Amino acid sequence: LFHFTLPRWFEDLGGFEVEANIDAFVQFSERVFREYAPKCQLWCTVNEPEVYVEGGYSSGKFPPEKTDVKLAAVTLRNVLEAHV
Repeated sequence: LFHFTLPRWFEDLGGFEVEANIDAFVQFSERVFREYAPKCQLWCTVNEPEVYVEGGYSSGKFPPEKTDVKLAAVTLRNVLEAHV
């Protein structure tokens, strides 16, 4: 469901940088699971979380192009928590 591109509504909420958004992503994932269950039984909710966080929040090579180690740690924790 997530491979470096956040749904616009989720990005507008602050994405994985905001701990309160974990529940919103879990609810989104569960809704997609239910909707597409007849067509797909195997899901990956978050692909390569460490690459996303390192590239986007440590080295700044990927969007959102930030270089904040503390924010990287918070974001990684939130991404992993939301990985249902």
